[in-house]
Amino acid sequence: MQRFLDLEIRDWLARYLAGEIPLHAFQAWFAPVAWNVEQSGNRAAEELAYEIELHLAEFSKGHWTEVELRALLRPLVGTYSFSLDRAPSP
Repeated sequence: MQRFLDLEIRDWLARYLAGEIPLHAFQAWFAPVAWNVEQSGNRAAEELAYEIELHLAEFSKGHWTEVELRALLRPLVGTYSFSLDRAPSP
């Protein structure tokens, strides 16, 4: 189980949005991660990956410019969710 995969995805996405890496570098890292995200056991990572995949697919079909794509992806780096894997201690 990759407990912090969602944080790693957000880190790479933030690097793209900050201009540290180009879109093709983010996509090259993200594609194999997204392909196997269901096996991670991390529901937050799954939901995040699906949303990113949707926006990237729409971008690749010409529905968005890269500026619009960045605007759609930007809220995803600031949105976090988590779940507790075990019951709290008494």
